[in-house]
Parts: sequence; structure tokens; C-alpha cells
Amino acid sequence: MGVSFPGLLLVLFSFVLWLWALIEIIRSDFKDSSQKIIWLLVLIFILKAFSLIHESLKPKCYDAFPQQSRH
Repeated sequence: MGVSFPGLLLVLFSFVLWLWALIEIIRSDFKDSSQKIIWLLVLIFILKAFSLIHESLKPKCYDAFPQQSRH
């Protein structure tokens, strides 16, 4: 089973968006230095949360498509 083009675009877009947010947080000048750490933790938490959601939904998605035998 290969990766579809729209799926690849979604993954690339998500990565670019996450990277852009990371760069903006690092470049931003916050009034309090702890705010930068908090935003970095929020960004990491969001990434981990989406990863866990994907892992919890993955078996359901793959069950919809039966495995094809390879001869």
C-alpha cells in the first residue's frame, strides 16, 4: 500500500506549519522569558497529542482496507 499524493501533501503541510510555529516562537520577543518555554511546551504537547490520536485511529483505518496478498 503506497502513500497517496494528497496524504503526502497533508504530511508536508503539517510539518511546515509546525516548523514555522517553532521558528516564530524562538524568534519572538516575549515580555517574560518563561512564556517562550510555555509556548514551546504547548507546541510539543500538541504534536504528541496528534501523534497519539493518529496511533489510536490507525487500526480502525487499516481494518477498512483488507491486506492484499503478495505473490
